[in-house]
Amino acid sequence: MVYAMASPPSSLSEPLYRAGRKALKLGDFATAEASFMQGLEADPFNADVWLELSRAYLSNRKLDGALMAADAARNAAPHTTAPFLQMADIFEAAGNLGKMFAMLEEAYKIDPTPQLTQRLGVGYLKQDLPRRSLPYLKSLHQSDPLHLTHKHRLAAALNSAGQVAEAAQLALSLVQADPQNTSFLTLYAAAMKNISIHKDADGVAHKKGLQLILDHAAITPQTVAFPCLSILKNADEYAILRRPVTDYTLADIEMLASDDFLLAAIARLKTLHGGLEPWITEMRRAFLLNWRDDTARMAVAADVIAALAIACWFSDYAFSVRADEYAALAPLSMSDRSTLALRAAYGVLNPTDVPPDMIHTGGPYWQNLMQLCVTDTQVEQDLYNTFQPLGDISDQTSVAVQAMYEERPYPRWQHAIGFQENGLLGQTGKGSRLLIGGCGTGQEILYFAAKLVNLQITAIDLSRASLAYASRKAQDFGYAPRVTFYHGDLRDAERLGHGFDVVSSTGVLHHLKTPEEGLKALLSCLAPGGRMHLALYADYARTHYLDAAKSLAAQQKIQRDADSIRAFRQELLALPESDPASRVTRLMDFYSLNECTDLLFHVQECWYTLPQLRDVLDRHGLDLMTMKLQPVFKGAYLKANPNDRMVCDWDALTAFEQASDPATFIGMYDFWVKRKDDTTVHALDAAIVRQMI
Repeated sequence: MVYAMASPPSSLSEPLYRAGRKALKLGDFATAEASFMQGLEADPFNADVWLELSRAYLSNRKLDGALMAADAARNAAPHTTAPFLQMADIFEAAGNLGKMFAMLEEAYKIDPTPQLTQRLGVGYLKQDLPRRSLPYLKSLHQSDPLHLTHKHRLAAALNSAGQVAEAAQLALSLVQADPQNTSFLTLYAAAMKNISIHKDADGVAHKKGLQLILDHAAITPQTVAFPCLSILKNADEYAILRRPVTDYTLADIEMLASDDFLLAAIARLKTLHGGLEPWITEMRRAFLLNWRDDTARMAVAADVIAALAIACWFSDYAFSVRADEYAALAPLSMSDRSTLALRAAYGVLNPTDVPPDMIHTGGPYWQNLMQLCVTDTQVEQDLYNTFQPLGDISDQTSVAVQAMYEERPYPRWQHAIGFQENGLLGQTGKGSRLLIGGCGTGQEILYFAAKLVNLQITAIDLSRASLAYASRKAQDFGYAPRVTFYHGDLRDAERLGHGFDVVSSTGVLHHLKTPEEGLKALLSCLAPGGRMHLALYADYARTHYLDAAKSLAAQQKIQRDADSIRAFRQELLALPESDPASRVTRLMDFYSLNECTDLLFHVQECWYTLPQLRDVLDRHGLDLMTMKLQPVFKGAYLKANPNDRMVCDWDALTAFEQASDPATFIGMYDFWVKRKDDTTVHALDAAIVRQMI
C-alpha cells in the first residue's frame, strides 16, 4: 500500500532513497536496506525514509525490523497517518488484529478519509464485530445514501448487532433497487425473520419484498414465515381468512385463487402456532364435503387446492382428519386436476393415478404438486436400492431407528437453507474430504457442498428412504458428482478409512444406544489435523419445551401411528398457553408429522447437559473449538463474556445457558472440536471460530 509522504527526503538522502526504492522494486532487499540505512545516516529524522525501510523489512517478512522502522517514522512525524497505517499493515501480517485496528483508529483520528473509514468498517464487520463497525459504515452511507454496497454493509452490520428493524428497512430498499440480487434478498430475509407486521401500510411496503423471498429457489421461505403470517393475520385485505370458510362465495374463491402472496404462503410456509393450520384444515374439508360437486367453484380453485395439497405434503399430513372425511375420500373422482389435488391433500394420491399428459401442464402450483407427488416420488423409488452397503444393520436400537425413518423420512424439504452463502469458496483445497455420519434427507450435504466447493463428500445413513431423498436433492442442485452415499450404521464408519479432513454428524449420535460408540467410530475416520462438527440434544432446553408434553403422551399411552399423533397434536394446540405441555407447540418441528414424531415419539434418544458433554469430549481426547449460537444469543453471550470471543469457555457457557432463554440451545448444542494438543492449522479454522459454518 502506498501512503502520502510524511516528510520528503532531503537533498542529502534523496539519491539513496531513490536507489533503495529501485532496488526494492527489483526485489533486491539487501541493496534496498543498505541504501535506506545510508540515507538515514545522512538524514536520521526523515519519516519517509524510515517508512521505506519498514516496507522493505515487511516485504521480506522481517516484522520486528519493520515495526522498529515504522515506530521511528511515527516519532519523526507524529501527526501524519502514514506511520500508523504502516504499523497496521505490520500487525495484520503478524496476525495481531487487535493492534492492527488500534493503529487504524489512531490514523482515523488524524485524517478520517473515506478509504480509512471503509477499511475500519469492513474490517470490523468481517471480524464479527458489528457494533464497532457501525459508526464507520454509517458514515459511509451518509456520505453517499444511494451507494448500494455501503448500504448493504450497513444493513448487515445492523442485523448482526441486533438492530433488526433498521436493518430490515435498509435491506428492503436494497431489494427495491435490485430485486434480482440474491445477497440483498438473503439479508432482507434474515433481518425480517422475527418482525411482526401489524399495520396495513407496513404490509404494503414489505409484501412485495416478502413475495420475492417466497418465490426464490435459493432462499428458504421459512425464514420469513413470521412476517408473512403476521400480514395474513393482521391485514384488512385478508379479513376473509378470519371468516367461516363454509360461507365463502364463488367470488371469494376467485379472489383467493388470484392472490399470489397468499398462495405462496400456503404452499411454502410451515403453518406455525396461530398461523394457517386451522384455515387449511377447514378449507380442505370444505372442498371435500361441501364443494366437490360444484363444477364452477372447483374449476377456479385448482391452484388453491394444489397449494393446500403442497402444504399438507410438507406437513407430512399432520393436519386433523375427521371420520366423515375418510368416508368421502373413497368415491372421490380422479377425472380432473382439482379432484386429484384434493386427493393429494389427504395423502391418498398415487403417482399412477395421474394421467401422463396432465403431469407437466396446468398452473404453477399444480406443476409443483406433480413434481413432489409424482416425479420426485418416482425418482426416489428408482434410487432406493442403489446405495452401497456399509455393513449389516444388526443392532436392535439401530434397526428400530431405521424403521422409524423408513416410514417417515426426516425432514421433507424443498428449498435451500443457507446454501447461497458462498463466503467460504476456496477455503479447502482439491481432494479435501468430508464424512457425514447420518445424512438424513440431505440438507447437511447440500449445505457443505455449496459453501465448500472443493469438498468430496461421503454420506452414511440407516434409512434407504432418507438416502433416496438426499440423493435426489443432490441431483437437483447439481452436487451429485461430489457425493458418495452408503447405506449402513455409522458405528461401522471405520470401514471407510481415516482420510477425512472434516467429519460431521448433526443430530444423530444421540439416537444410538451407545452414542460414544458412534463417536469413536467417526473419530477413527478423522485424519490427523482434521476437524469434527457435532450437534447433540440439550437437556436444559428440551426439558423446558418437551417434558410436559412427553409425560402427557406417556400417561395417555399415545401410539406412534399417524392418526394418534394427529389427534394428540390437536389436544396440545387446544391447551392454554399457561399449560407447560403447550410449550412444544412453539417449536417449528411440531408442525409436521415426521418432525413431531421425531420430537415427541422417537424410539431412542438421550439428552446432554454441558458438563456431561464436556466429559464426553474429554474421554475421547477432544477440545471444544466453538459452540455455535444464533446471532441474537451470541451477542448477549459476548456482552457477558467479552474475553471468550471463540465461545468455548465451558463454565461461561453453562452459566449463560442457565441464566438465559431456554430456547438458546433448542436447536441442539452445535459445536466444532479438534483433538487435544493439535496445534496444526486447518483450512477451515478461521471460518469455524467465526461461526461461518
